[in-house]
Amino acid sequence: MGGEEWSARPYAPDLGVVIPAGASVDVLAIEGATALVHPREEP
Repeated sequence: MGGEEWSARPYAPDLGVVIPAGASVDVLAIEGATALVHPREEP
């Protein structure tokens, strides 16, 4: 985000979402220094 590297994890890991490295994601929340993300749906 903003040119910085962040640690990240899926926002809802219980749904079994696997996000490959380098995938585009939406940041849904920040928890400490970890971004909680969800894969971006491509149009």
